Amino acid sequence: MKTIESAQSADLTVRNQGRCGQNSEIVREQFDADVLAFTPSPDYVLIHIGMNDVINDRFFIPLNRYIENVTWMIDQAREAGGRPIIGSIHHVDEEKVYKHLVGKGYHER
Repeated sequence: MKTIESAQSADLTVRNQGRCGQNSEIVREQFDADVLAFTPSPDYVLIHIGMNDVINDRFFIPLNRYIENVTWMIDQAREAGGRPIIGSIHHVDEEKVYKHLVGKGYHER
């Protein structure tokens, strides 16, 4: 297992382009500028997105569109020579979320 000290001595560069309050649609729109524009291209691309897609009324998108967005990011990272690392969202009370979304007019499950 690597430690922070061993990672630092490995001449590792980390660029955190994450921003709070974005959904996968926004991240997809900014992916080129935030990830792919770096020279040299990143060796690894951490894609950890999804909570706002699910629980934030302002940013909610249907599951199929979320999957399209994340798949597109994975493909773009690979085409640029990077290895995508995917992080999933933490546990959500699905029944509570679905009940809330149906009340807002969303019916896709």
